[in-house]
This record gives sequence, structure tokens and C-alpha cells, in this order.
Amino acid sequence: MGKSSNKKKKIYQNVAKIKLNNKPSLKWRLINKESNFFDKAFEENLMSFQKMSLNENDYSLEKENHMETKIVHVVKKLKRKKKKKKIKIRGRKKKSIIKGRRKYKCS
Repeated sequence: MGKSSNKKKKIYQNVAKIKLNNKPSLKWRLINKESNFFDKAFEENLMSFQKMSLNENDYSLEKENHMETKIVHVVKKLKRKKKKKKIKIRGRKKKSIIKGRRKYKCS
């Protein structure tokens, strides 16, 4: 009986020693903390840089889009003016034909 209880105690003691030996030393814990800190700082700086670069890209894209919308707007205005001119000319033709003046040949 005494022998088996001694074996159990030794096993527990060995497990405790292994756990103590597996714990990293204070020096390595500090080194790991510092490396983690610098990793986090690097990631934060990278994220902020990406945000800044995205903001600049968005701003430049907005400028380009603004110029494109201006160009499209001007083109639409010109098309409207052409349509108005065509409508006025057609209206005059019709009026002149109705009045009996035949300036243009009707087919």
C-alpha cells in the first residue's frame, strides 16, 4: 500500500516540475511582450497609412468623377440645344407649308 501512494506523489511532483520548467522565464516573457507591442504598433501604423492612402485615392477619384459629370452635363446641354433647334426649324417648315408657301419640296 505504501508503495503505490509514494508512486502517486512522485508522479504529481514530476508533473509540477515539468510545468515549472515549461514556463518561460521573465526575460523571455518581456521579450515576447515587447515584440507583441511592436507588432501591434506596426499594424496600427499600417492601418492608418492605408486609411490615409485610401482617403487620398477617394479624393482623386471624386475629382475625376466630378470632371466626368461636368463633361456629361455639358454634352447633354449641347444635345438639348440641338434638339430645340431642330424642333424650331421643323415647326417653321410645317407652318410655312400650312400657310401655302412652299419653300421646301414635300415628298
